[in-house]
Parts: sequence; C-alpha cells; structure tokens
Amino acid sequence: MKKFSLFEGVIIAALLSATGSLLYLIFTLVFSLHTSAQFSFSIIATLYAGYILARSSKPFGKLSLLTGWAGWVVAIWLINLSLIPFIIAHLLGLWLLRSVTYHSQLLPRVLDLILCAASFIIAFVALTSTNSLAFSLWCLFLTQALFSALPKHWQKKQKETHDNKREARFNQAFNNAESALYKLATKKDL
Repeated sequence: MKKFSLFEGVIIAALLSATGSLLYLIFTLVFSLHTSAQFSFSIIATLYAGYILARSSKPFGKLSLLTGWAGWVVAIWLINLSLIPFIIAHLLGLWLLRSVTYHSQLLPRVLDLILCAASFIIAFVALTSTNSLAFSLWCLFLTQALFSALPKHWQKKQKETHDNKREARFNQAFNNAESALYKLATKKDL
C-alpha cells in the first residue's frame, strides 16, 4: 500500500472543501439549496473516492471498485434521501471503499468506521456552530485525513507470525526428508 501522509491529507481536505463550496455556490444559481448541497457533496465524495483508488497499490480491481462506487452513488440518488442520510450514505460508501482497498482485518476496518462517524459529527458541529460550508467540509475531510494515522502493525505482525510458522513447518519437513534420505543412503542391504 502506498503510504498516505497527514500533510497530503490536509492538502486534499483544503482542495475538496474549496471545490465543494464553489460547486455549491454555482449550483444554487440553478437548483434548490437541498439539491445543490447533494450535487456538491456527491461530486467531492466521488473525487475523494477517485483519490483513494488512485493511491491504492492494488494492481487489479480498481475498475470494479469504481463501478461499484458509481452504482452506490446512483442508488443513493434514486432512494431520494434527505441531506443528512445522503451524506452518511456517501461516507459509508467511502468507508467501504477504503475497507476493501486498504484493510485486511476487522479492527482497522472498525477504527476506520469510527473515524468516518467522527468526521461526520465534527463536520455537523462545525456547520451548526459557524454556518460555514467551507469550514464544515474542511473539518470533514481533515478528519478523514487521519486515516493515514491508523495503525498498520496488526496486519504486519500477523503476517510475519504466519510466515514464521510456515517457514518453521517447511524447515521441519525438509530436515525430516534429509534425515530419511540419509538413513536410506547409509542403510546396508541385508
């Protein structure tokens, strides 16, 4: 996996919050406030999903994940949710995408889900406190950037332990085979 850095996450958060605010202002000229917010959030969530997939080191499956993301977004639009469930559904989609792409164990996936929930709560508090969409989006994606700080050592330790056990079993079998061959080679015919 390519290593995410917090600094990179801060830059992405700034770009997405500026893009989301600008899109919202443009869409309010044509659509209602509710629809403008939905369009804006869908677009910046899709940009973030593309960023997650672009940073993935998996050599295969990106097109399938991108297709799954597109289907997820279309399904959210077809269900016609109000704004808060709409945003939560997008965040769950981002969590699923990161879980499939970057995590192989349950604990990091749960921590990532908690991070997504915390990002929503922080963004909601920021929006209700300051009434600033840009600051709210900044808080949301800045909290999402903490994904880079999720510990990865659970995966490595388990893999190393599994590899060490496999190597020990192989060495034992190899020694047994050598011993048997030696006995056969030194055995005199009676």
